[in-house]
Amino acid sequence: MDISSQPPWKTVVATFLFFQVAIVLASSVVVFIPIDLSNLVYTLFFVQIAQLVLVKLFLWKTSLAKYTQLGRDAIGKSLLLGVPILFLSGVNLLFVQSPYGAVDLLRLLIICLMIGFSEEAIYRGVIYGVLKNRNPLGAMVISSLLFGSAHLVNFIGFPFDPGMMIVTVLYTGSIGFLFAVIYYITKSFSGIVLLHALYNYFIMISFPLEESLAPEPFSLEVLGTYTVLIGIILLWSFGVLGHHHKRVGKSSIILKRKKK
Repeated sequence: MDISSQPPWKTVVATFLFFQVAIVLASSVVVFIPIDLSNLVYTLFFVQIAQLVLVKLFLWKTSLAKYTQLGRDAIGKSLLLGVPILFLSGVNLLFVQSPYGAVDLLRLLIICLMIGFSEEAIYRGVIYGVLKNRNPLGAMVISSLLFGSAHLVNFIGFPFDPGMMIVTVLYTGSIGFLFAVIYYITKSFSGIVLLHALYNYFIMISFPLEESLAPEPFSLEVLGTYTVLIGIILLWSFGVLGHHHKRVGKSSIILKRKKK
């Protein structure tokens, strides 16, 4: 599918819908693979391989380079700008020991790298990429909200919890917004893939996979906690964005519609 020839809104809608279908299809593939489904790490490994293949097929006729800049020299800067979320995701490791052995730790790292590449290729690569020339800030917001909404699939198989679903969209969306800001500043696709992977990795290795993948039940305490976290992430995002514009001598260019 040559998405580069489509109008931006069609590309955004088609890409978002495709990725949701890809997640479902990839999750279904493991049913036909002779593996021990009780081993969630092993199962998730095959799911991510299937998802990665589907993403590659979707982008087959369109070079990802059209929408992304690898920016390998800015990987360190990307990680530095992402320190707050790396701390939030890894702070539990200061107090608990990971329940995984060396083999599963390596397998989970590979899984997280695949997740990071697939999701960044879709949300910061294609969706943000096709919208940024019209309005960079708008592209950040739209791609981030879609990124947050995509994580509603994590509620499949669990009791309907609209409060926690809204919290999940906003919290995950705020993280996606920070990823978009960092990508805007560093132009490093490699950097945000690694940042995304490490964020997921620290969460996954802190607890048994059954706990880290299951959504929390909604409560006022949970709402308060996530409100604070969202506030911290957004304040940091706009702070580094403002500092970047001040340093490079830009004013409010990000708020303006770019001229062709």
